[in-house]
Amino acid sequence: MPIVIGVVDKTTRITKKAGPSVKNGVSVLKAIPGVDYVLVDKQTGAAPQKVIMVRDGNNLKLFLMGEEEPSIIIEDYYLVPGQIIGETAGKQVHDYTPQSAVEHDNIGNMADKQASVQQQGDKILAPITWESSGIGWELLAFLGLTAAAGTVVAVSKDHKSGDDHNNDDSSNGNTDSGSKDNGNTGKEPGTDGKEPGTDG
Repeated sequence: MPIVIGVVDKTTRITKKAGPSVKNGVSVLKAIPGVDYVLVDKQTGAAPQKVIMVRDGNNLKLFLMGEEEPSIIIEDYYLVPGQIIGETAGKQVHDYTPQSAVEHDNIGNMADKQASVQQQGDKILAPITWESSGIGWELLAFLGLTAAAGTVVAVSKDHKSGDDHNNDDSSNGNTDSGSKDNGNTGKEPGTDGKEPGTDG
């Protein structure tokens, strides 16, 4: 799926990645009331410059230029319409307008089976805010796993260091014990064959 689609709350402008299902190898998103749809090209991380949109009954099919199969289908889009928008690399949000500049090629005006090339419009829209689990989901998940792995490695190293320290203590104990044993090999008072308190 070259296009990732985000769902934008019309009121708060909070945006999260949509979770489409897959039907016959094509991603399908059920239309959601009260939202707009932001398009992201997975290869660039920004909005596609141009998108081919095809009305199929009440569904809207979205193709990147050159694609034979749609990247995504918004099911029942024409029953629950929402604006199709894009966000540039500079974080500017824009609408999509027909390349032909003909009124009936506007997304909302297309007839059944009509196709239209839509391009980034000149109108700048209100900015959007991606949820932390939104556009950076895969990256955040990767960083989270990396951090977790780093913690495991650190804990493992600390545990090993503790074992080494214990081994050093044990070794030192053995040395001390050996020293004590060696000390006991010397003559103690009363062991030189004379009774304590006798001169000979």
